[in-house]
Amino acid sequence: MSTVNKPDFALVCKSYLGDIKRLERLLNSIPPHNTDNIPVFLIVPAEDLASCQMHIRRTLTGSDTDYVWLTDEAVVAAHPQALKKNLLKKYKLTPGSISQQIIKSEAWRAIGCAAYLSLDSDSVFIKPFRRSDFLSPSGAPYTVMHQAKDMYQ
Repeated sequence: MSTVNKPDFALVCKSYLGDIKRLERLLNSIPPHNTDNIPVFLIVPAEDLASCQMHIRRTLTGSDTDYVWLTDEAVVAAHPQALKKNLLKKYKLTPGSISQQIIKSEAWRAIGCAAYLSLDSDSVFIKPFRRSDFLSPSGAPYTVMHQAKDMYQ
């Protein structure tokens, strides 16, 4: 897969081998709707990397989209104090539901972008999108927040 030189904006999905079918569905929805060809970064544990890459290459043949693959470990290592604070060891001891949030919030360090849209594997694009749907003209990212009251009922 190709590499991308520090994009100003990217689509980022933190996933793992156990979620590969959902990731496949997400990736199938991106090319027909990605009007601005926003780069796509996929982050998986190092132990899952080869299997995930092989599955995606095999099932998404014919796709003209290149994905930039990173590992969780590379994202953790991108922190400036990763060695000093032994962050990789701490990360490995963190439960998956929390560790995925660490990767999602720290991905910018490894990617080098100013802003990114963090996607869950079960996301799907259903209409065309472009960079301006996620960033203001000045480059500031839009944020969507709600109280999620319906989830609590």
